[in-house]
Amino acid sequence: MKTTFSFPLDNILAVYNSIKIQLNGFDSLIFRAMSRIDSTFATTDNPTLFIEKHEEIIRLLEWNDHNQSYAMSFFEAICTEARTEGLFSSNLVECIRLNPTLEGAYYTLSVDLHWCVNWELVLSTRHISRTIQVEEIGPNFKIIVPNYIIEYLHNAITAFKQKINTVAVALISIAVEATLRDVLKEKGFTYNPRDNELDTYHSCDATISTDSNKYTITYNSLMPKGIPDFLTSTNGLSSVNVKIRRVLKKTSGGRIRTDIQIIGVDDIVDHLTIDSVEKNGSITIGGLGKALSVARGSGFLTPATLPVAFDDVITGVRNNLIHLSNDSLNQPVAKLGNISINDFLKDDDKVYTLLTFIPRFINEQYKLIP
Repeated sequence: MKTTFSFPLDNILAVYNSIKIQLNGFDSLIFRAMSRIDSTFATTDNPTLFIEKHEEIIRLLEWNDHNQSYAMSFFEAICTEARTEGLFSSNLVECIRLNPTLEGAYYTLSVDLHWCVNWELVLSTRHISRTIQVEEIGPNFKIIVPNYIIEYLHNAITAFKQKINTVAVALISIAVEATLRDVLKEKGFTYNPRDNELDTYHSCDATISTDSNKYTITYNSLMPKGIPDFLTSTNGLSSVNVKIRRVLKKTSGGRIRTDIQIIGVDDIVDHLTIDSVEKNGSITIGGLGKALSVARGSGFLTPATLPVAFDDVITGVRNNLIHLSNDSLNQPVAKLGNISINDFLKDDDKVYTLLTFIPRFINEQYKLIP
């Protein structure tokens, strides 16, 4: 198991020292915790050996410095032992703070033993600060929020701190879309840009020929309806006016193919084509707007989970940032209340609200995935 961010050995040893101070007098508990994760470590209740055993633990932490999960498992085991002995407390959990070498984030262990990534975000215009937290790893090192999401959140928060709101909002919107896709995939929806939401029907073979001054079409297989049913289908009309045009399509091999499209044949479609479905349509998750629409329609994304007003804000900002230009930045956007993206991005309060709200939403969605 690899965490999104790594933390230095001196930080691990400092945490261990804090735990020793917090559990002063309960050294055997710490030794039992180490023996749970490392079969080479022998526990003891002999006080004359305590200093030596603590030194042994330090050597083991140093030796396994390349394996971040070793120290994390050890700290978890200490909390589990402390809970068994009735010594578990918020003070013990607060000792466990791992500071990655990458500045701006830190790990904590929650009371339910989830490893959380935290960021402190300050809104200088209003002199307020909030801790943003997402749960990366659960019991048995089960991934909750995946590292690619955490990386986007970290970079979005970092961009806001550097007053680059355009980047911050673009990255946070990508994180929302990725979250929705992951959750919807678990519910049976897929993302395939080539999938069609409508059914695709089999083609049939026919021959086109001339008869005097007319073109005729002769089918080589039976249609759902034949010529005797034509008048019934058309409400007594012996002919139907349609529109025909050529349609250019690019094949998978890159070749341009010319097809013919007939428009206005709803009444006689069963006379001209077979009704055998080649491929059933499927709901596919395209962009952010589609992902939100499907999530709302499927019922798992409710206003109580995410206010409906959020949809217009995030899609309005996202679409204009992805298709970025001077015009897209300065053109009023109806979904944002007819203010421009530029005006939105200059409003630190609005961007701050997005950056503090969205991680919480993302965290709750991933916790729902089994």
